[in-house]
Amino acid sequence: MLVKKGAVIPLAGIAQSTGRIDWSNIEQRVFIAATSTAEGAFCLPDDNEVVPLKVEVVEGQLILPQYPVKGRVSCKIVSHSRPR
Repeated sequence: MLVKKGAVIPLAGIAQSTGRIDWSNIEQRVFIAATSTAEGAFCLPDDNEVVPLKVEVVEGQLILPQYPVKGRVSCKIVSHSRPR
C-alpha cells in the first residue's frame, strides 16, 4: 500500500465478514514523517457520517486532541514513522 506522509488510516481488526467487524475498537495508523500533524477521516457504518481525524505531535507523543466518536470507539494510535 502506498500512503502519503501526514496520513491517518483507520484500521479495523480481521473479521470473517464485514458484518462481524468490531467497530468499537479501531487502530489509527499514523504516517507522520517530517510533519507535526497527520490527517484522515473515519466513518462508522451505522452513522453514515464521515468525521475528520487529526493527530498531532506534542512533546514527542502522538495525540488525537478531538475524537468525534469517543466513548463509542476505543482508539489505539500506531506510528509507522518517527515523530520529530
